[in-house]
Amino acid sequence: MKRTNLTWQLTGLAGIVSMAVMLAGFAWAVISLVHPAGAEPADQQAVSTSAPMSAPGEAQGIHILALGDSLTLGIGDEKGEGYAGKVKNLLRQESKQEVYVWNMAVSGAKTTDLLNELESSTLLSYAEQADIILFTIGGNDLNQWAMPSADGTEDLQMNYEEARQHLPEASARLKRIMAILEQHAPKARIVYVGLYHPYPDNDPDRIGGYIIQQWNAESEQLANAYPNMVVVPIYDFFQTKWSEYLFADHYHPNGAGYAEIAARVMQVIR
Repeated sequence: MKRTNLTWQLTGLAGIVSMAVMLAGFAWAVISLVHPAGAEPADQQAVSTSAPMSAPGEAQGIHILALGDSLTLGIGDEKGEGYAGKVKNLLRQESKQEVYVWNMAVSGAKTTDLLNELESSTLLSYAEQADIILFTIGGNDLNQWAMPSADGTEDLQMNYEEARQHLPEASARLKRIMAILEQHAPKARIVYVGLYHPYPDNDPDRIGGYIIQQWNAESEQLANAYPNMVVVPIYDFFQTKWSEYLFADHYHPNGAGYAEIAARVMQVIR
């Protein structure tokens, strides 16, 4: 009887082990389907180093540091390049040099987030090594006042008064961001990509457009204090061709939109 009990115990244990192995294999299969090898969620793709940070002299070529929010990360681009990746390809073709991009952008970042990163992280080590710095920021500061409409439709309603009141605070943070970048990268070409209006069809009175243009004008004044910094305007072509250049989420650019941004950036870094 004892031998029989032992046999059943061993059989049961083997069954448990087999079931555990099978469940582990199933879980791995699900993970592989959801996150294939080499793919990560957007927020985890913020750091992409193409050259060793610790020994820049060993990697000859042009080094680009890309900072900011989801626009610099490239959300909405079908190829996953974004304007930073497209600039890399164009610059490589024109310069006949290797081009490295450190993309440190974070989806959803506001001016507060980027400022905190610059003041409390190793991000400045990259800035000191960069030949070119590209960044976008500010869109999420203003977009946080966008709310679903009260009637339950998909249309957005903007609290323009809130956005207007908080504009000076965000602009002050942008000023600090620019000062830090210039201080740590005085020889780099620093390019700030301005804001566009993603909701022109929901803004018949153009109130949002006016606030965004205020931001862009203030950004140009701030950048004008530094000889190595320039603001690239993109408001105009999104204003007239937003349906062609916006992704399906009606907020981020699509591949064509990012290509237009990259073309503008190339004009100031050649």
